[in-house]
Amino acid sequence: MIMKLLALFGLAACTLITSGCCNVCPEAAKAEASEFFGMARSTTSTPRHRFVEKYNGWHKRYDAKRNQLYAANKKVDMIYIGDSITHGWENRASMEVQKKFFPNLNILNLAHSGDRTEHQYWMVRDSGFLDTAQAQLVVVLIGTNNIGHKVAGVEATAAGIKLIVETIRAKQPNAKVLLFGVFPRGEKPDNAFRVQVKAINAMVAPLADNENVFFVDLADKLLEKDGSISKKIMPDFLHLTPAGYTIWAEAIKPYAERFCR
Repeated sequence: MIMKLLALFGLAACTLITSGCCNVCPEAAKAEASEFFGMARSTTSTPRHRFVEKYNGWHKRYDAKRNQLYAANKKVDMIYIGDSITHGWENRASMEVQKKFFPNLNILNLAHSGDRTEHQYWMVRDSGFLDTAQAQLVVVLIGTNNIGHKVAGVEATAAGIKLIVETIRAKQPNAKVLLFGVFPRGEKPDNAFRVQVKAINAMVAPLADNENVFFVDLADKLLEKDGSISKKIMPDFLHLTPAGYTIWAEAIKPYAERFCR
């Protein structure tokens, strides 16, 4: 088992080295990162199943999304890829925001609370959803948990985001990708996370070709004039309130109107 995992680690690292990654150092892409079935650590660029032994909330959500996809005859307008911030579109209050801005769109939300790049890389590469779905727009916001959980540096996180975007393009060639820069976090502008977020976003912004992949950095709209974060937007200086989701929806809307027909 250990030898298989080490082999997987090496294969992922070799893939990154040979493919290049938007000014991201290949060695950094190996990452320091997180637990793997109780073993030491895995990489931000190695697809990782949210493995648990017993059927739980993760599996229930996975099954519900699969049922949603097949009920729609595999056709969806938008797919969401991300962590708890994106998962939060399904909270009651933010769902009302979504209905207001996208009342007629079938949205498949594959985000999950706590996910890092390796989890959503598994979702886009190995879950089967992107092999089956016929989407028009894929919205991506991922990476804050990589630095928040202190399992990866900025270069490794950016490498993971790059792999997610590339995999979406490969599996959904007819869909456009709307990549959001990692949202600012931490109340004050001198918060250590701010520097990391800016660095990650600077590395992944060049992934946009403004034809198939689009990049949007919402920092200016989420921050106050003095650079701080208001609790009216992020009560914990990380997750969004309905007002925060409204800002995000306003940024998604032009792309949804353009590509979701």
